[in-house]
Amino acid sequence: MSQKFLHKQQLAPDVSLVDLSTKILTFDSKQPFWIAQISMFKEFVILFSLFVLTDALGGVVGSKQTVTVVGKLVCNGQPSKDVRIKLFEDGTIYDTKMDSVKTLADGTFKVQGSQRKIRKIDPKINIYHRCNHSGLCPKKVTIHVPKNAVGKGPKDAQVFDIGVLNLANRYPGEGTDCIH
Repeated sequence: MSQKFLHKQQLAPDVSLVDLSTKILTFDSKQPFWIAQISMFKEFVILFSLFVLTDALGGVVGSKQTVTVVGKLVCNGQPSKDVRIKLFEDGTIYDTKMDSVKTLADGTFKVQGSQRKIRKIDPKINIYHRCNHSGLCPKKVTIHVPKNAVGKGPKDAQVFDIGVLNLANRYPGEGTDCIH
């Protein structure tokens, strides 16, 4: 049943302006429109709060998930020494750092971390380098780790090998980062 706007001729003499506004703003339910809007807003706040609470409880509740990323970084064919690599869990609200290492003299690295979460973690590594870059802040390259490289516990951990990465190349989403 849909309500239509009422004409003056259809109004009974005892109908007040408040009754008219209630009738105009009423849909299929018997509640005024603004009460339905408040109800929808309350539902949204409750669902959002549950989502944030679930994310916050992730450190206490949930299964332990681990990830290990290895690789080699080069700059114009030469090993990149002392390049900073950070492993993050790409969170909904903020990223959580799980590990941070620097490359060895041969350009290799191994970064690993674990986190207890209810839902599957979304790991990524950020590489901060100065290969062919003389700016004030280092360049940042982000590599997202696939979900199938995340293990449930230390025994199920898989190693994700990014291979040899030439930092002289340009990568999608590459930029600079002064605060890392």
